[in-house]
Amino acid sequence: MSGPHKSGLNIRIESPTASEMVALMQLYSKTRANKYIVQALTRTAQNVRTNIARSVRETHNVAYGEVLRVLRVKKAAPNSWYSSVWGWGKASIPLYAFSPRPSDPRPSYKNRPKKGVSVLVTKATGRKALTSHFVARSSKTGRFMVAQRAPGAQRFPIHQKFGPGIFGILKSTDKQEHIKQAAQRILEANLRHGLQRLRDGY
Repeated sequence: MSGPHKSGLNIRIESPTASEMVALMQLYSKTRANKYIVQALTRTAQNVRTNIARSVRETHNVAYGEVLRVLRVKKAAPNSWYSSVWGWGKASIPLYAFSPRPSDPRPSYKNRPKKGVSVLVTKATGRKALTSHFVARSSKTGRFMVAQRAPGAQRFPIHQKFGPGIFGILKSTDKQEHIKQAAQRILEANLRHGLQRLRDGY
């Protein structure tokens, strides 16, 4: 059985401007140039992670920190000139992050809403009711989650429910290409900084 896969965006030296700066940097010192190239790629990935979180926030009702929570940065290395922003599987955000109502467990049937839980995922479509869903506390993390019982189960097991995947959001809103283009501009700026450091003798 295969494990969970990774999805994400890779950052490489692709633009002619970036390639030209790398060539110029290597004229000074390949060892020191390698250091600044690796730094530039890693810092670019960190910037891209921030930009992804901001882009998702523009269309979806989720906290900035919740998006960052499911994204990881793979740093570049001297023998591996690329960095990436990735998440496991679909890099999905827990459904509890989308303002559930009620927001806490309701053990009493009198207090439990008949229509289940409502969440506000996208700002454009408004709040949506999810029948047969409820808020529970995770036995693993101790945090609240939106959950649903397994088919046919009266009590257990229950499964945590997730919202849309981050990279799916970027594709559906046509923002992924914009973020890739912005990544190249950020990378060029970071490489330019490294080139200047080499020129200054650092």
